[in-house]
Amino acid sequence: MKKSLFLLLLSSLLISATPTVIDAPEILNFAEQSMPHQGPLKKTSEGFVYVKVPNDYILETLTLLKVDKAEAPAYFGQGKVGAHITVIDADESKGRALKLPPMGTMIPFKIVNFSSVDVTNEHGSKRIYMFTVEAPELEKIRLVNGLPPKVRGFDFHITAAIQYLAGAPSEVEPSS
Repeated sequence: MKKSLFLLLLSSLLISATPTVIDAPEILNFAEQSMPHQGPLKKTSEGFVYVKVPNDYILETLTLLKVDKAEAPAYFGQGKVGAHITVIDADESKGRALKLPPMGTMIPFKIVNFSSVDVTNEHGSKRIYMFTVEAPELEKIRLVNGLPPKVRGFDFHITAAIQYLAGAPSEVEPSS
């Protein structure tokens, strides 16, 4: 419940925020040349559907980013999915008999850019760094399930880092 409330709050804050493309050739070269551009489709028991990508999309990016107070998103540990691309969030899947390809189906994607978006909430201000990706198969999965082509109107992405600008880190991070 707390996580769902946070996601709702985060999505309402991000609706007016526009990501800023960052000129980061070292980070883009790492993602384009060293990382796979496909991942298996997965689903949690709560109905969260995602494409699993290697955790190095986050861990290696943190070493290349070189900004103060940047941390990995809270996606690691027991019961957490690690680095991923959100396809259908748990709230969207509620009450739906989802029509999905078999779990484990490899979903290709293309890295478009590296960008950031600033978010402010009751926990403070933070900058979210992400790889924006193109993934036509993910849009098709959403459309087949009666959903808009993008999650809450946002481009598909891999969240790579969170930089806390003011205030303490929040207790619950977004799942996308």
